[in-house]
Order: sequence, then structure tokens, then C-alpha cells
Amino acid sequence: MSSTHFVLHDPEGRLDANLPLDRELHKALVKAALGWTAAPGLPPADLQQIALLLCGTARAVAADVRRVADLLPGDHAARRPAEIAAARERLRQEENLVLETAQWLCDNVMPIKTRSASSYAVKHLIEDATGIYMTNGVFIAAALIVGYPFRYDEPNVLFGMSRRDLSRLR
Repeated sequence: MSSTHFVLHDPEGRLDANLPLDRELHKALVKAALGWTAAPGLPPADLQQIALLLCGTARAVAADVRRVADLLPGDHAARRPAEIAAARERLRQEENLVLETAQWLCDNVMPIKTRSASSYAVKHLIEDATGIYMTNGVFIAAALIVGYPFRYDEPNVLFGMSRRDLSRLR
């Protein structure tokens, strides 16, 4: 008996509305991967295929959550967690920009203890300096990766960033 399996790799999310998931296959794969206590001894190409499958599945599940959440009334208790899950997925799709921004911050802005630099304001300074658009979430994720001191000032975050370094960007 022969079987064919396809790896779901759809970084643009074009297939998510039309492709049903074999949830049992994916649950078994996740359970196996999480159970590894050492390198599994698989060839790198197999590990890459597993990673692509799991990432594609995560995107498809996130799209399912978004579609169902859009059907909920605005005041439904499950709507906010669904919106947060969708926002996390959008942020995952910006991983390279987050990492590039983190590196740029390391190279250009020293950390300080005083948490007074608004994420929204600094994001605009970086956009002006680099010519690259980013969301506030991308900037916040990058600054957290770098390790700047922070405190929440919803909907933004205040970071401990050198005023002198930020002034040079103006």
C-alpha cells in the first residue's frame, strides 16, 4: 500500500481558505517533535520539511481562527483572544524585519534605565532613518529581543533608550 503526503508551505497564505487540514497527522507530528530529547538523527532535508509542514499548518490554523472570529459578535468573549492570535501570526510573518530591526537597534541605540521612549515615536524615527515601514508590533518585538528596559503604556510600550542616540535620528 502506497501513500502520498504533501507539505503545506504557503507563506503568503493563499491556500488557507481552500485546503482542509489532516489534523490527526499534524497532531502526531507535533507530539513526536515535542518528544525529542536529543537530535532525532534525521537528514537536514527531512527536518526542513517537518519545519515547513508545521509552519504551514500553524498559518492555516491561524487563518481558521481569524475566519471564525470574524463571524463572532463584537462583544463576544472569544473575539479578543482570536484577534491576539491573528496578530501574533502576522508578527511571525515579519520575522526577518523583526530581526533586522533588532540588529539595527543594537548598532544605533544604547539602552538606559529610564523608560521614556515611546514605541510608536521611535518606530517612526527608525522608519525615517531606514526608509523601511514597520508596524508598532514589529518594533516592540525587536526592542524586547534586544533587551531594552520597558514598561507598558497601552497601547504602546515605553523603552529605556538613549535620548542622545534618538535625537541623532531626528
